[in-house]
Amino acid sequence: MFPSPSSRVAPARAGSRGEPSRPGRVRPARLRRRRDRVPPSAAAPFPARIEDARTAIRHLCRNASEFRTAPDRVVMWGASSGGHTTVLTCLTETDQYFSDEPLWDEPLNIRCFVDTTGPPASPG
Repeated sequence: MFPSPSSRVAPARAGSRGEPSRPGRVRPARLRRRRDRVPPSAAAPFPARIEDARTAIRHLCRNASEFRTAPDRVVMWGASSGGHTTVLTCLTETDQYFSDEPLWDEPLNIRCFVDTTGPPASPG
């Protein structure tokens, strides 16, 4: 799963809304990524992004056959504020405050997370 940065709007799929499809090769199903669209913070205050990420992961795992994914091989990757969402989603897996669903129903089972452009280390 790839949470997109909140300062940008995730691009529309090629061919949607009457746009012509871009020529090129299609990625194999195992390499496709799933993107969530992040609402602005005024519309959904903290910790809504983390709750949404958890709900998206559970949805992907519940419907693994439809999405052709492996529910036991979940990896999250994020850049900028998407990286912040990724880190908090993974590190607070057992904290009910960050989940709008009961924790005991379905664990997230995130195997790995990557924050490519997180906050820099503070000096000193």
